[in-house]
Amino acid sequence: MDEFCKLLNIKHPPLVSLQSAIKISSTTPRQDITSLQELPKFMLDRIMMLDCNSRKFPPFLNPPAQKKIKLSDRLKPKLQKSSDNETVRIHPMDVFLFLFIQCDLIFRQSFITQVSKCQLSIPLITSRHPTHQPTFYLFSLKTLHKDYLKDDIGRSFSVTQEKLPIISFIRVGECGKSQKSELLNQIIGIPQYFFHRNQMGSTENRYFLNGTVELAWLLPGSELRSEVSIKLTQPCMVLNLRGNAWNYSKQLEFITTVSSLIYVFIPINQCSQEFNAQLSDFYSEFSSKTVFVMYVGESLNQTEVEPNPPEFLEDSSDTILFLEKNSLGKDANSLSSSISLNIHNLPHSMISLEDCVPIARRCNIDIDSNELNLSDCQNTVDNTLCKMLKSLPNNQSECKPLAIVKKSMLPLQGDCWLNWAESKRELHKVVNLENQETKKEMDKARLCQLESLETPSSLLVDIINHCRTFRESESNFYLIWNLLRNDFDSLSITHLPPLYEEYKKWHKQSYSTDSHSDLTVEQKKKMQVNNQQNLVLAAKNIAESSFGIEHIFRELGQVFEAHQFGTVSQRYVLESSLDYKYITSFTMIAAKLLIGGHAFEIVDGDVNHIATEWVSCVLESLAYCIGLEKKIFVISILGTQSTGKSTLLNTMFGARFPVSSGRCTRGIFMQLIPIEEELQNRLKYDYLVILDTEGLRAPELSINSSYRRDNELATIAVGLGDVTIINMSGEGHSEVQDILQIIVFALIRMKESYSKPRCVFVHQNVPDAHAHTNLIIARSHLIETLDKTTECAAIQEKKDSFYRRFSDVIDFHPEEEVFYFPGLFEGQPPHNKISTGYSERASMLRQYLLECFSNSSDKQFQTVKKWSRKLQSLWKAVLEENFVFSFRNALEVTSRFELDHRISSWHSNYIQSLNSWKSYSLNELFNADVGILEETWKRLTEELQQEKLTPSIEIASQNKLMEHYFANHVNVEIFSQWKANTELYFTNKRETHLSKMEKEYLMMYELQKINKQVGDKFAKYRKDIVQKVHLLFNELKKEGESLKDESLRDRKFKSIWDEWKSQIEVENTELEDIPNHLQKALLESQIIKFMNVFSIRAALIQNTDCFVAIGKRDFHQLWDSYTQGQSIKQIAYFVLNDNFRRIR
Repeated sequence: MDEFCKLLNIKHPPLVSLQSAIKISSTTPRQDITSLQELPKFMLDRIMMLDCNSRKFPPFLNPPAQKKIKLSDRLKPKLQKSSDNETVRIHPMDVFLFLFIQCDLIFRQSFITQVSKCQLSIPLITSRHPTHQPTFYLFSLKTLHKDYLKDDIGRSFSVTQEKLPIISFIRVGECGKSQKSELLNQIIGIPQYFFHRNQMGSTENRYFLNGTVELAWLLPGSELRSEVSIKLTQPCMVLNLRGNAWNYSKQLEFITTVSSLIYVFIPINQCSQEFNAQLSDFYSEFSSKTVFVMYVGESLNQTEVEPNPPEFLEDSSDTILFLEKNSLGKDANSLSSSISLNIHNLPHSMISLEDCVPIARRCNIDIDSNELNLSDCQNTVDNTLCKMLKSLPNNQSECKPLAIVKKSMLPLQGDCWLNWAESKRELHKVVNLENQETKKEMDKARLCQLESLETPSSLLVDIINHCRTFRESESNFYLIWNLLRNDFDSLSITHLPPLYEEYKKWHKQSYSTDSHSDLTVEQKKKMQVNNQQNLVLAAKNIAESSFGIEHIFRELGQVFEAHQFGTVSQRYVLESSLDYKYITSFTMIAAKLLIGGHAFEIVDGDVNHIATEWVSCVLESLAYCIGLEKKIFVISILGTQSTGKSTLLNTMFGARFPVSSGRCTRGIFMQLIPIEEELQNRLKYDYLVILDTEGLRAPELSINSSYRRDNELATIAVGLGDVTIINMSGEGHSEVQDILQIIVFALIRMKESYSKPRCVFVHQNVPDAHAHTNLIIARSHLIETLDKTTECAAIQEKKDSFYRRFSDVIDFHPEEEVFYFPGLFEGQPPHNKISTGYSERASMLRQYLLECFSNSSDKQFQTVKKWSRKLQSLWKAVLEENFVFSFRNALEVTSRFELDHRISSWHSNYIQSLNSWKSYSLNELFNADVGILEETWKRLTEELQQEKLTPSIEIASQNKLMEHYFANHVNVEIFSQWKANTELYFTNKRETHLSKMEKEYLMMYELQKINKQVGDKFAKYRKDIVQKVHLLFNELKKEGESLKDESLRDRKFKSIWDEWKSQIEVENTELEDIPNHLQKALLESQIIKFMNVFSIRAALIQNTDCFVAIGKRDFHQLWDSYTQGQSIKQIAYFVLNDNFRRIR
């Protein structure tokens, strides 16, 4: 290793971590290099950007004149530096293996994943030095899965766990130009997979390559897409040992032990008796699975000779294969035919790479899992998963086995979190007087979570205990979380494919309804509804069965928020418990993993909500870790479902957004990318934040919920990003045009003033070099549409002086900021690779994004804390926006504005007509004589009943006007969706108003009856009092007493008054009936539903029975004294249940 570093003129570098690998050291990977020191970084950057040509060096390192460097000892190569006028020859595979060995244990898995996507060979066994013991890299392959087609059904397997037959290819002796690796490329169907001697940069000088065992796979279905044909019923592993196998006894022993079939490339002439004896011994031991390969006309002295096989093979024509020199295609067909014949005749001996570990140990080959404390960490994680998987049903055919376990193991993110999120949304919609009840629902959900924490699941306990490693060992900390991530992804890969097949089935059927010509329209509608319901159910099953590291952190976030909500005593109990003693460090753990290159969930995609307390605290911890004054540049991405958004971000920045673990992105995720210090001053920011968003317009969502969800996510992504990538599939803009219109409306309507974001358009799968010119008209039409939307929204919000064009809201330069990408893959599955054109365009886009603000003097980048506050205020604004997000595009928004204005006008006329009729009727009832009062009331009530059955002329005319408006509007297709609801709205309004009028008639009738009774009694009492007064006057006059004597007058009058009062019939009012009257009044006013203080009071005052029984003055005094400082619920409780003891 040191010798190789000296050759590159570099110091022995530290291990490459994920954080250092994704660190941006230049705005674009360099197309050329000027020194040997740059070689490793040059290759690493290209591999991280999925460049399939990453193992090709620039031409200047490969001049035509080549001076060979003789190696005195192949086991101890001494690479020499040439003179100043000569070029140093370095094999590209040595640089590649140097990078592979230098990766740390965690990043090596990501490195291998990138290499696999490029369809390049994967090292299985190699060594740090030719004299060192080789290492078997099992752990590095743990996260790797291979996909293939069988019976037109997509299948996937773990490369380390799947038991497969192994076919090995080795070379013994000096075979000259054997073309072994190039032949294997032809058989596999990937020309660049194994690096071979005919590729640019190849040299005889090798440091790491000789003795390396490389890994490949033969997959069913590949024979249909390659020139050679190997009929396979199952996948096969392929091992390729580099160099002369006699020199690498440990690797050779391993290969002969694990292989089902071995192809041995040998020289055409016997080199020596010793060589032939060695070959004979090998054949006698492994004859049942060995095939020898010889080239006709190939020899060391380059002279034509007749094939001369070893003597022990003269009678075994089936075990030797002759290939022709310089006939690669014919040789590949011959070799593939031999493989097809032999692999089916062999006994079914299959083995997994995990099963190979004890064999490797017996061969004195090290295992990479012995590095660091991997074994201890793996045991810790395995124990965690074992406890969890015990809950899995044995019957894997059940619909949602993993979903059941997930719900029981992570209860806080279930119904409690969903109810809290819905209540939070409701809190921003209801009026202030109704907030208390919504808040109580939120408190109830949090209390439910706190109750769940009293008996935590085994998974949650283990996860919280893993947080202890954060304080004890940083290396173990990252390792444990990486192991958890890998294992959870493996769970998803195992359980999700059947659910995705179910989803694809219903998705396909939902678009095939019209093809059933034998069905009626009604039957087709019924089938469409059924298909949509099944599609929604299938999507729900996928979401519930998805299990990733984000779900663990979502649970920790809910634990953290429930802890924050709890009382002081509840917090103390949690913190003092052994299970929850590390709660306060959760946010720091999430921040550390963010810095380490892990993605972090901003928006919970399952409930479409942000846990603001958790996210803001994590971002605050992140700011503390990287520096409070460090500036960030935020890039977000938008696009419809399955357009390759995550793949694009991963390609440009080496991010780790999941694209192949069987789980689509849900919600919004962020990842932190560091910037090299030398580059920070030029770019004016220290870190890059990239936001990956959920695919929009998911077919499983209902139309209305899809609009709101998509529009909210899109607005958040655009609002948070300094630059937003608008990712589209194909040449059209229609899929994002509607969403951009809603974003414009939303940003203009929001009260907060945000810095103007910028957008870049990316068209995927557009290979035409002239696409930019050809699509000028379509692009101009899009900008024109968005300009009209901006103008309309600005006028609607009375901000037309600030916003006139789309570029006033979102900065966009169509001539510079539109990029066209070719298809992502070259070739056909299962051996398709990332296309070179795609990675090149990704490199161009990356450069533009990183430098787009470098020359801007007025651009001020934010700190993490400021961005966190922006996130909170933006989310609050999104929650408070109850109108715009429910619509598909700007035309629907403006149409709804117009309809609402028209409905308001119709409603006003409608109510005016009814009120006029009501006033006339009440006036007639008020002025009716006592004799015809009841008759009048009955007649008016009958007229109301008739009106309910047959609308009056005015109402009928109004309905015809409304019908004509909907039928003849210029945007009839849009307005038709609201017609039924509008008609239902007026029907309900009419019935409600007529019912209210009926009650008012009854109230007026009862009031007039009471007034008549009171009037009659008043006249009678007046008459009696007048008579008594006359009698008193006459009596005093007869007795001759003076009326001027005040005391005498009062005494006499009091005596008569008391006698008169005792003679008056006192009506006994049953106070016990008051609560029943009161309850009836409250129910009629629907007070239980609205809980409005003033509605309660008005209802009581309007209800004559209650009001008269209680007494006006007493009621007001009681009300004012009791409602002082009391809550609505307390008032309602008192009014409905108390028996008015104070009154009695």
